[in-house]
Amino acid sequence: MAHDLIATFITMAGDCQLAAAGGTEISPHDLFDRVKAVARGGFTGMGFGDRDLRYWLTKYDIGELRQLLDDSGIRHIELEGVVDWFTTGERRQAADRNIDEILSWAAELGALHVKAAFDFVGGADCPHDVLVNEWAKVADRAAVFGQRLALEPMPFATVKTPQQTVKILQGADAVNTGVFIDIWHTVRAGVPLESLREVPGDWIAGIELGDGSAEPVNGNLIEDGLNHRALPGQGEFGVTGFLRAIFSTGFTGPIGAEILSIENRARSLQQAVADNYDAMAKSVQTALA
Repeated sequence: MAHDLIATFITMAGDCQLAAAGGTEISPHDLFDRVKAVARGGFTGMGFGDRDLRYWLTKYDIGELRQLLDDSGIRHIELEGVVDWFTTGERRQAADRNIDEILSWAAELGALHVKAAFDFVGGADCPHDVLVNEWAKVADRAAVFGQRLALEPMPFATVKTPQQTVKILQGADAVNTGVFIDIWHTVRAGVPLESLREVPGDWIAGIELGDGSAEPVNGNLIEDGLNHRALPGQGEFGVTGFLRAIFSTGFTGPIGAEILSIENRARSLQQAVADNYDAMAKSVQTALA
């Protein structure tokens, strides 16, 4: 495999929903069982969510987790998620505490990057200059921990496209950060896949695969994103074109797949590992052919 593959957090979390959808974001699958399963399945990277990790670190020591990851050959660690970094008041104070906790875990685990987002449900509308200034601050905080932040645009957020996101990163001169490009968010934001060839490769921190119908299920963007994402190569998104556009930028990093769906949540841990690895590997191989 020319690109290593990451078993992202929510894809392997089982019957678990995002907090934005009323869930706990705590996987019913034991943390160590997940590490062992994804390693056996061929993955060399793994993602962790902050709420889930906080829960499981009441049962396991983070040093034990780092040792298990090392022993299992999991060398690409991804943490999420940094949010509310552009807010003010009590919300910002709570966010800052959470950000420092996530960054400390990332440092202890030797993370590849920490994912960050704008606003999940479109509640905020910040001017570009404010986002630039606040992103520079959070990037400086990440640098103290030796971490790279990966900022992910979303179609229902303040900033919707990879191109808009790169302008913020560059405006902040935040060289320890990059844009995180998820195919679902890209397609649903109406971004032409060919336009991704224009994104500077050294500003791409990571990518995620997935698939879906040509139009959101029931015309509802939120429902589609939470419940109806398909395995890469099993929908109408044009995964091959997406990957080829990304590869043309010079991006050589590991690749994840973020599959939020009713079907994926019903899979056993072993089946989720097998099905997702197979679909991801086939998609990458096809794009490289």
